Amino acid sequence: MMTRSLNTTLAATLACAAIVLASGTAQGNILINPGFDDDVRTTLGNNLNVSVTGWSTDAPQGSGFNNVLVKADGSYSYSGGPNVAQSGTQYLDLHGGSDGAPSALWQTFALPTDSDLTFSAYYSNREASTQGGRAADLGIYDAAGTTLLSSLEAVDLSGDPKPSTSWTQSPIGTASLPMGTYQVRTNMDGYLNIDSVVVDAQPTAPPPAHMISDLYNTGVVSDDEFGLNAVLVANGQADPHYQFVTGPQSPPASILPQAQVQANHPAWTANGPNSKWIGVTGNGTNNVAGTDTTNPYYVYETTFTIPTRVDPSTAHLAGYWFADNHGGATDILVNGISTGLSVAPFNAPLPGTYFQIDDSRYFQTGLNTLTFRVINPGGDNPHGLRVNQLVGWVDTVIPEPSTFLIWSLGLIALGWYGRRRRSK
Repeated sequence: MMTRSLNTTLAATLACAAIVLASGTAQGNILINPGFDDDVRTTLGNNLNVSVTGWSTDAPQGSGFNNVLVKADGSYSYSGGPNVAQSGTQYLDLHGGSDGAPSALWQTFALPTDSDLTFSAYYSNREASTQGGRAADLGIYDAAGTTLLSSLEAVDLSGDPKPSTSWTQSPIGTASLPMGTYQVRTNMDGYLNIDSVVVDAQPTAPPPAHMISDLYNTGVVSDDEFGLNAVLVANGQADPHYQFVTGPQSPPASILPQAQVQANHPAWTANGPNSKWIGVTGNGTNNVAGTDTTNPYYVYETTFTIPTRVDPSTAHLAGYWFADNHGGATDILVNGISTGLSVAPFNAPLPGTYFQIDDSRYFQTGLNTLTFRVINPGGDNPHGLRVNQLVGWVDTVIPEPSTFLIWSLGLIALGWYGRRRRSK
């Protein structure tokens, strides 16, 4: 979904994916920074409390990352792990504490079409062989990282000493998944290193004919075609893509007609990394009740465009949402038509409550309006809306008239040529 600024590496990945999908060959490794070499380090050995492009961790100490730099020929002696990387010259140590307690490392990735996946990673011992534990597992999870969707591949290095060049590949796992967003996730104890993570995708279905380019999550300046890699709007500022339509209480005049980006209430699922809450105040405080036509619902809308060269009856929208409050009177409407979608708890785990809209009667060529209706019953209490990983696509492209003309002229020419040869 894409007139938006993309993370450069993801843009390259998706561009390559489009080419290989068209040719029917495998996508190859679809991860960003799979060998932990993209962030170039200059200090040999430990590089603590750094960020590592593409990756997240729950390791508690500092940022959780120690991006270890070694020499390709093994001439640098590093006491905390192998003297060489499995690939390149950098690998990753999660410095989550001295007791070897497990920590998770993950990356969210997008599949532009249904695919068969294979995945693996390389592990090594971090310290001397007297330390216990040293086990890891690796799998493919849903976008929230909570549901395992593949086999869970285990590695146990507890019986191995630490040679200076030792790396062990995990068993190769497999998964068959539909187009969407997922996580590759490893849980590894504090005495292991990791390098060269691979998620190889082989398409099993053609990609969507057209990705809708002007759909956005709430609370972002920009995000990419899978609703990821977002640039967030500051709390209290206007959301550039979502308008406040009506409600018993309005955002400040300086924000209107846009909705206001909010700091999340403590009871809500926290803002970030790819969306934020919107509403009528900037801090999730109590708002006027809104439950029906007497005390109007809180209503927000955004727009998107279906070009003339695609068939709007084959369009789809999908994403995740949260609402305070949620219940049977919340709703999503497309061009004023109710979808009846009504469950979006404000404290659901990321990425939120999933929705998908496929009915051909909702969509039209040109400008389309996507509306979110939220209730706020029971007197003054916090109110907000959040839309996460919002995507849209159209399955069928209509050939341009010139394509039909060229094709028709070609057939006429072939017929004329054949008749001319037979008449000789």
